[in-house]
Amino acid sequence: MPEMSQTRIWQIALAATLVVTAVALIFRAPWRDEYWTLYIAGGDTTWAEMLTTRQMNDIHPPLAYFPLHIWDGWFHNDLAARILNIFYLAGGFALAWFAGRDRPKENAVYLFICATSFWFTFYGVEVRNYALLFGLVVPAVVAARRAFSGDKLNLGWLAVWFFLAMAMSFTHYYGTLLVGGTGLVTGVLLLLRKRFADFVIVGVVSVLAVAPTMAWVLAKDFGGTVAEYAVGGTTLAARMEDGSDQFLRGLLLKTFIANLTLTVAAFMAAGRLRKQGERNDAILLWSMLIVVILAFASQTTAVSIKERSFIVIIPPLFYLAARALPLAEEKGGFAARAARWAPILAIATPFLFIPEHFKDRERLGEVRESIAAPGTCAGEPMLVFYRATPQSPGFQPWFNNRVLAPTRGGPPRLIEVETATPQDVAAVKVSRCPVKGLALSMPRGERQDHVDARAAFAKAGLDLSQLDEVNRGEGRSLLFQAR
Repeated sequence: MPEMSQTRIWQIALAATLVVTAVALIFRAPWRDEYWTLYIAGGDTTWAEMLTTRQMNDIHPPLAYFPLHIWDGWFHNDLAARILNIFYLAGGFALAWFAGRDRPKENAVYLFICATSFWFTFYGVEVRNYALLFGLVVPAVVAARRAFSGDKLNLGWLAVWFFLAMAMSFTHYYGTLLVGGTGLVTGVLLLLRKRFADFVIVGVVSVLAVAPTMAWVLAKDFGGTVAEYAVGGTTLAARMEDGSDQFLRGLLLKTFIANLTLTVAAFMAAGRLRKQGERNDAILLWSMLIVVILAFASQTTAVSIKERSFIVIIPPLFYLAARALPLAEEKGGFAARAARWAPILAIATPFLFIPEHFKDRERLGEVRESIAAPGTCAGEPMLVFYRATPQSPGFQPWFNNRVLAPTRGGPPRLIEVETATPQDVAAVKVSRCPVKGLALSMPRGERQDHVDARAAFAKAGLDLSQLDEVNRGEGRSLLFQAR
């Protein structure tokens, strides 16, 4: 297949990916974790409140919350918050393109593979820290090659890598692992070549890159933020099984199988790639392994492994694949055919995960429509149950108001059931709105929180036997409405 034809197919694959991503950005229903990110970012409050109260309730490093605080303060809109990801990804890919101009073909294939992957399409949409993280790692991989590959360090590109590495680390802890792994492997390789001065420079730069994150960790009180990550009663075997499932689901299904011909071509050309002996290939490979090893080591003391956390090793993996593809074509035979099919399968990749791109766990849109449909609920009093969240008691009121704000015709006036007065309850009973009680952000299924919600409404004075209980999102939302 002619080279131009291959390039054109990659361009078609990119166009398909961008269309699916844009549709998902607009139409995928926001879910609780996105609202949690918006709450922590505190676009509705002051910098002081965000930094001293809300940010203290979150376990992640804070970089992603800073621009989102400004952005959401301007727009106060869920779709607008997602649009910020476009700037992260466009800026990261533009910087990667600029950094890779010395190897334009290799760099173009690398960027095509990154942009047509599940990781771009899915996490490029969500209002969380992963779009920013991906937008930082993609150029950092290229900047690291420019900085570390020569007979002497390229100080200009080392400075670029330093700032990207610092930002990666201050965005996510797995970014810190990748930065540390990259610095460690590069340092060892420099020592083996007796480049002692360069070893010291790389060591100092790597330490400085993770220093802000380490300082933040030391200054932060994690006492109220780590409950969901605590080991609890689970066994080591159970934690390892769960971590392996998360790891394999992300790497095996959503990376290797998602474009099987790319995977086959890259593995078949791995021997040739190794014979080239390029230092950066070893840095990428060993730094990825260090991230994985340390991730599983952390799983012995906390439930820390999530599929999405491994997004930091995806661009290094794709860079090795981009370098391997032309070697697969040179090898000929099945390897060459697989390499030629890689961009064709990339066209299909975003469509393989359509159910995941558009899943709606919580059905919050249906909740809003249930309230809006009667046309009589705008401004009317409604009792609301706030599930206990000791690590951040302010989240539940914020979440309910943010979710219901775009209700067609206007949101109801929420009254917390546990502090409602008899006069409040009486007003709810005679309200024109048929929905008398509401409980959002509940766990899926039937849990103690559901029992507590019913008990709270009954204690306040609602006769639940005279109300229909409507379940949305497999129990994540409960509505109690008049028959």
